[in-house]
Amino acid sequence: MRYSVRRLRRKLPKATIILGCWMKDIDPAALEQMRDAAKADLVAASLGEAVKFCIEAAGMEIHHRKIRNDELAATTAG
Repeated sequence: MRYSVRRLRRKLPKATIILGCWMKDIDPAALEQMRDAAKADLVAASLGEAVKFCIEAAGMEIHHRKIRNDELAATTAG
């Protein structure tokens, strides 16, 4: 896992890396330890949780893009 994360970071340095561990009834502390060991940004215990992270990240990107556009419009209007 760590090797894969390291290679992804080299190719996509700005990407958020989610470690997916599809195990039923896994301890959250164990998940966090795996995330730390792999040096991933996030860890998901299900596909649904991984999708939730992606949707949240996309929503934040849209929000930040809107703020930048609003700031740009304000500076060019004045």
